[in-house]
Amino acid sequence: MVEDTKREINDDLSDLKAYLHIVSSEDDTNLKSLLNTAHATLKRWCGLFDLENEEGKQLVFDYVRYMHAGASEYFYKNFQTQIISFGFSLMEVPVDDAIPKTE
Repeated sequence: MVEDTKREINDDLSDLKAYLHIVSSEDDTNLKSLLNTAHATLKRWCGLFDLENEEGKQLVFDYVRYMHAGASEYFYKNFQTQIISFGFSLMEVPVDDAIPKTE
C-alpha cells in the first residue's frame, strides 16, 4: 500500500515536471509539497477526487504552476469557472432528487 502511494506520487510528480518543463530533480521535494497542497485545496473547494481524474489533475497542475511562479493569489480568479464547473461535475445527485422522466 505505501509502495503504491509512493509510485503514484512519483508518477504524478513526473507528469507535473513534464507539464512545467522541469528536467532537474533538485526541486522535487518542493514540487511534491506544492502538488499535495494544490490537491488538498482543490478537494476542499470542489469535493473529493484523485489525480486519475484528468480534469482535476489539470486544475491541480495549473494551481502548482501558479504557486511555483509565486502567483497563487491569481489562480482562483483566473480559473473560477473551471473550478466551479469541476465541483458540480463531482456532485452526486441522490436518486430521490433526480429529475423525473416524462413519458
